[in-house]
Amino acid sequence: MQKRVFRGAMLIALLSALFVALVGAISDYVSAGRETESRLWQEARLLAALSDALQEEEAFLNAVKSLPLTERVTWLDEDGVVRYDNQSDASSLESHLEREEIQQAQETGEGWSRRYSETLLNDRIYVACRLGNGGYVRVSTSLATVGGRLWAMAWPLALAIAVVIALTAALSRRWTRALVAPMNRIDLENPLQGDAYDELAPMLRRLADQKERLESQLREIGRRRDERDAIIEHMKEGLLLLDQQGHVLLMNDSARRILRTETPVDGRTPLSAYHRSATLFHAVDDALKNGTAQVEMSAGGRDYLLTASAVARERGLVVLLQDVTERNAAEELRKRFSANVSHELRTPLTSISGYAELIQSGMTQPQDVPLFAHKIRHESQRLLKLVEDIMRLSRMDEGHGVGRFQSVSLLKAAQEAAQNYAQAAAERGVSVITEGQDVQIQADPTLLGEMLCNLIENAVKYNRDGGEVRVSVQRLEDAARVRVRDTGIGIPAAHIDHVFERFYRVDGSRSKQTGGTGLGLSIVKHGAKLHGASVELQSDVGVGTTVTLTFALPEGER
Repeated sequence: MQKRVFRGAMLIALLSALFVALVGAISDYVSAGRETESRLWQEARLLAALSDALQEEEAFLNAVKSLPLTERVTWLDEDGVVRYDNQSDASSLESHLEREEIQQAQETGEGWSRRYSETLLNDRIYVACRLGNGGYVRVSTSLATVGGRLWAMAWPLALAIAVVIALTAALSRRWTRALVAPMNRIDLENPLQGDAYDELAPMLRRLADQKERLESQLREIGRRRDERDAIIEHMKEGLLLLDQQGHVLLMNDSARRILRTETPVDGRTPLSAYHRSATLFHAVDDALKNGTAQVEMSAGGRDYLLTASAVARERGLVVLLQDVTERNAAEELRKRFSANVSHELRTPLTSISGYAELIQSGMTQPQDVPLFAHKIRHESQRLLKLVEDIMRLSRMDEGHGVGRFQSVSLLKAAQEAAQNYAQAAAERGVSVITEGQDVQIQADPTLLGEMLCNLIENAVKYNRDGGEVRVSVQRLEDAARVRVRDTGIGIPAAHIDHVFERFYRVDGSRSKQTGGTGLGLSIVKHGAKLHGASVELQSDVGVGTTVTLTFALPEGER
């Protein structure tokens, strides 16, 4: 801006100097013209009066020659022939009768004209008066034109312009600096503060409004960016953004964990530098060609559903990795559960159907009918128990397996469960001992009783003849613990992690003999989860098994 103002000031100074010189030349030209015309008229009239007074030609010429005249004087006869010229040879001059000033003098007695000379850049002024003898006297002189005057004063004018420009340059530099100083001091962060020119106030207000709007927009953009980043980084699913060449533009923490990579994302590194899964590469290629692709892949011992979708206008790909390990496991469990249920239902139904068919066909001896009826009843009870356990587990899976919680005596619940299996234990000579402290917990009495019954039933069934089952209840600092310990056959270490699975049996032949459904420990595990309790199992083959349930005590009971 300073340079523009400086150049403008210099241009104005130059134009002003030229304009002043031009106006001065014109003014001088006009003034000199008037003065010259006045002087020529005076001389012409004086000569005309002198000619009329002397009468004789010789006397007039002698008088003219004696006068100190600086202008050109020409004397003509009545036919316009030059008789005398003080600056030229009269005989060499042509007739002046047709000249404008002579024509006017012929008509009115006086004549005037001005003729311009391009060569000399001046005007020639002619003044003519008609004499009494019919002749003419003409006085003329040269007058410099405006251009001539300017040309004559070229060097002084150039010097004056140079001085003006120098002064202007010196003064305008200081002036422009002083002019722009308030503008340079404007604080764009706070444009309304300061002492800028009043003329700038509207612009500064608009700047302040724009700054406020821009800051608001930037804050909103920042907020949305932070929200987006927070969502992306806290996603459980792995998220990748690729360009058309397969370079990774974005990768969240879940994707890094899934792909097990620490390679930084710089927008120039290909996907192959992060992971070497052929499934991943094929899915990306298919999505780039077809717009979308979906496959399952394994990484780090887990299963992931990979969904790749092309971004609008073919700008890249969005790859989503969803952990479906539990879903696949649940699906596998469902299939295995369905197969196990079918198998477990088929066994008692086959027995019931077989015995009923023998009785119906009449092939059974009368004395065997009670035995067959007993077997049918036994298998029916086994089938009913199986159906009840399946329904119980199904309700637990749906979150409806728990009734209203209330204060329950854990010791009393253990004693009641032990009492239910006192006869079965007595038949095998197994002693069931219940001991411990009376501790109140918050529980569903029905589900708690079933959990304890399943543990005691297993302890009796898989015990040795004459063995022992000890049920102990103990109060801890902030929890209550019930422990069921038996002296039975025990569980091999390879099976301990699976005994809580549905229909899992360590020894299938012995389970058939004891009539178990394979769902008892599954009900215990799910019941403990619904009560917020923990369950632990320890076992040694030939020594026995111990199952421990630990319930958190209510705030008032701690």
